[in-house]
Amino acid sequence: MDCGLDTKLGADTFTAVSPTINIFYTCDAEVITQLLKGKSFTKPAELLQILNIFGPTMTGSDGEETRLYRRTTAPFFNKRTFQRVWTESVGSVDDLLTEKFGFGDSAITDLRPILARLTLHILNRIAFEKEETLREELKVPTKACIHDLGYFEAMSSVLDNFAAIFVTPCLILRYSPFQTHKNAFEAYSRLRRHLKDLKHRKEAEEEMKRPKHDPSLLEAVVGNMFIFMFAGHEASANTLHFIIILLACNPEIQASMQKDIDDILGAKSKERWSYDEHFQRLMESLVGAVIHEALRLFTVIPFILKATSEASQSLVLNDRTHVIPPNTLILISTSGAHHNPKHWPGPRKAMAATKPNPLDCFNPRYWLGHGDDKGSGFLRPVSGSFIPFSDGSRGCLGQHFSMVELCAIITAIFTRYRVELIAPDIKATASEDTKREAWQESRDRAKSAFADGVTFEMSLRMVAQVPIKFVSRA
Repeated sequence: MDCGLDTKLGADTFTAVSPTINIFYTCDAEVITQLLKGKSFTKPAELLQILNIFGPTMTGSDGEETRLYRRTTAPFFNKRTFQRVWTESVGSVDDLLTEKFGFGDSAITDLRPILARLTLHILNRIAFEKEETLREELKVPTKACIHDLGYFEAMSSVLDNFAAIFVTPCLILRYSPFQTHKNAFEAYSRLRRHLKDLKHRKEAEEEMKRPKHDPSLLEAVVGNMFIFMFAGHEASANTLHFIIILLACNPEIQASMQKDIDDILGAKSKERWSYDEHFQRLMESLVGAVIHEALRLFTVIPFILKATSEASQSLVLNDRTHVIPPNTLILISTSGAHHNPKHWPGPRKAMAATKPNPLDCFNPRYWLGHGDDKGSGFLRPVSGSFIPFSDGSRGCLGQHFSMVELCAIITAIFTRYRVELIAPDIKATASEDTKREAWQESRDRAKSAFADGVTFEMSLRMVAQVPIKFVSRA
């Protein structure tokens, strides 16, 4: 993770010029605000069309086509949906805790797939009103054969084979002699079939409610379904994974967060937890601070792509107007913006010339205690300095959906459990100093995983394994 500044140039904004293309780079909050909220800058749709593997998408389009898709899907993201997200998330976590975590009896080495299963299930329950509970789904054996993939396995396999699927034409994948290509094509075909089945089922339901529908949208339904299902569960699962490992490495922050949860929810049973009553209060507590800090350190995607069209565009920086040439590719560095020392604190410990480790930078309490007595005191970042879901008219439609889901899941897990790192085997009679040293070794391994085991595979995810266990608070 970089601090955001280009240390060699000593600038947050610069342009790389070549005979074929100009690339404009920035992690400056003022510039980012103009790029995201101004209407003069477009998306490089020709580059993003790589995402249109199942049909046209709002991500891989621009202009009126994107606006059409947004107008069509935006009504789904309403208060009723958010209330359902809250309820389904809390209920599904209860199923997951019962089936998967136990009471500290075993180590969990690969947590991310479990969380991906959880977030995809929640999305399916809300978007397609699937009747199966997560407990019922988890009892169905995982399909071992690539030719008999279930919905979750097909989605996971597409993400595992994304490089081949997104780059290689389908015809080549289908007839390629290489097994990796055959597996990629089979995963693509199976997921396409599942998405079409969901689409046809939903169409039949809507036909009964509203006999008339716009046929021009049908072609893009499957493509946008994939983008929503992929982005909606993958980003949330990865963020949850980061949060849980960060909290395992910071037990004092974890304990303080649990105290906030206990103070807000009291002795209420989960059936009495309410989106209307509790969500905002939790998001203004250390729960919200932990979520925001995790999104700052591990933003969903490291860059947001923009572009100038055939005409040049102007930006104001330090009271000077700068002209960006036509057909310039613009890279907005979300990682850089989220670490820019102009707006964010550095590592808690002084670092040498090495890159700061996210574990040293993790400081959720920075989000609390701002403002006067009239407000909540929760930090409101400078415009353009915190953009995990982009911003402006093209910002992510699912932002609030994701925040409600993350809040509900974190609350439901940490109400019942605390998460601990798995320390090396030591005798129960070992001294406290020996136990502390063993725990520190585990934390150092987790720190190495944050430094070297995080990669970008369609979204930012931790691929290194950090063994943990969930221990009942009771």
